[in-house]
Amino acid sequence: MLKTLNTKIIKRFYNISGPLDEYKRSEVNRIGNNLGIMLFLFNVLIIFIALLIEEATNNSTLALHILIGAILIFTVYIAGGYVMYEAHRYRLTDNEVEEKEVRHAYIAALKRGLGNGIYFGVGMYLLDCLQEYMSVNASLVGLFLDKTSIIYGIMCGILFGVTTGIVYLARIKRVK
Repeated sequence: MLKTLNTKIIKRFYNISGPLDEYKRSEVNRIGNNLGIMLFLFNVLIIFIALLIEEATNNSTLALHILIGAILIFTVYIAGGYVMYEAHRYRLTDNEVEEKEVRHAYIAALKRGLGNGIYFGVGMYLLDCLQEYMSVNASLVGLFLDKTSIIYGIMCGILFGVTTGIVYLARIKRVK
């Protein structure tokens, strides 16, 4: 049970389709080790910089905001970009499909993009309503029925669904 859950988490995080064979597992381990070392060194460096800023300015709020911002930016853009680049470079994300199964793979990719778009759109709609509720203290029911929140969620869902659908379609590789 734990091994299958671990495999599912690895495949989901690295966006691997198909079986997780020895080559893919060794590359995932290498990427994960490099990422762990990179994140550790960055955290040590940014905490040291935040402490220097706090000591120099005597403003702990500024140091905390710099620390949080730098960690978020580094984790999302640098570490996430590194994982995506390496996974693409070593062809971990390729969806190899036989010639007769290509049509089925295209339909599955479009369905997956549609599902991602629906989930993302609903999530953004709920987060937008929650953010408005927390900042304005308006009626939660009124916010759920607000047309701008609904349109925002729909547009986010469409954009995300189309984008992920295109990515899934581009990952399909024909094999003979």
